[in-house]
Amino acid sequence: MRRAVATSATLNVTHAAANPVAEMVDIYLTTSVGIEGSDPTITNFAYKESAKGLYVAAGTYYVTVTVAGNPDAVAIDSLPVDLMNGVVYQVVAIDDGNNGGFNLLVDDITD
Repeated sequence: MRRAVATSATLNVTHAAANPVAEMVDIYLTTSVGIEGSDPTITNFAYKESAKGLYVAAGTYYVTVTVAGNPDAVAIDSLPVDLMNGVVYQVVAIDDGNNGGFNLLVDDITD
C-alpha cells in the first residue's frame, strides 16, 4: 500500500533480519527514549512478515525492536525517526552483516 493520507504518516514494515535470535519480534513506536510502560505497536512479528498501512501522527518517534514477549531482549534500540503527514514510509529491519546485529532502514516511498 503506497497511498498517502494527508492527516498521518503511513508505515509499511518488513522484518527481513534473518538472525534466529530475533525470528519473532515486538516493535515499539514511542515518542520518547525507552519502552518502559509502553505496549508494542506490532507483536509477534515473524521473519519475512510485512505489515502495511499503519497510520501514525507526524512527529519524532523512537523505534525499539525486542525479541517477542521479552522487552529486555532489545535487537534495535530506540532509533529516532522523523515522520511527516502525507508520506508513505517503507521500514525494513535487516541484519547488519557484523556479528548478528541489526539495522533499520526507513525510506519515503510515496507515489
